[in-house]
Amino acid sequence: MALIKNAMKGYVAVLAIKDGETKRFVVELDYLTNPAFLGLLDQAREEYGFKQQGTIALPCRPQELQKILDGWRTRPDSIKDAGRDIYFPKFL
Repeated sequence: MALIKNAMKGYVAVLAIKDGETKRFVVELDYLTNPAFLGLLDQAREEYGFKQQGTIALPCRPQELQKILDGWRTRPDSIKDAGRDIYFPKFL
């Protein structure tokens, strides 16, 4: 995880916001295949709509997002799913 003003190529900045807690994360685009992360994006769409400007706000506590990111990172480098390899990054 990096705290930078603009996300580098291949990364996206998100804010975890809930109950007065806010934290900015810069995550690799590979997380867009993580079902838990996609669920947070769906919740954000329902809560905030598609007209958000700037950093994407996710309706969760920062520690909840960190658990999702940590859990995804600790999986094997690749697994077979429906006949294709899926890459699980080990960064941040």
